[in-house]
Amino acid sequence: MKTIQLICIVFVVLLSSFPATIKSKKLADTCFESLAYCMNLIPRDKKYWEKDCCNVRAKRDQAATKQCSCIIANNPQKYLDLIKLFKACGLGNVGNYHNQPCK
Repeated sequence: MKTIQLICIVFVVLLSSFPATIKSKKLADTCFESLAYCMNLIPRDKKYWEKDCCNVRAKRDQAATKQCSCIIANNPQKYLDLIKLFKACGLGNVGNYHNQPCK
């Protein structure tokens, strides 16, 4: 369980401390990895999944989290996973990000 907590801390730090100069490709890769982590954690341990993934996503007013949501929502292969994550976390409508330009 300590490993999951450490991964979560790294995940939170990554999402909350992106400098504005990061290239979109690197940001996109990190966003997709974070989404994959959350989606893989769902069937294994709901308690940790909610704590690790929903709490981070609930801070959706952070610029990096909004950027990640936008990047993922505009990727047809990952969009459905983002819908599942938003729905499970009670975060509202992913449609706000879908087919929108990412800033």
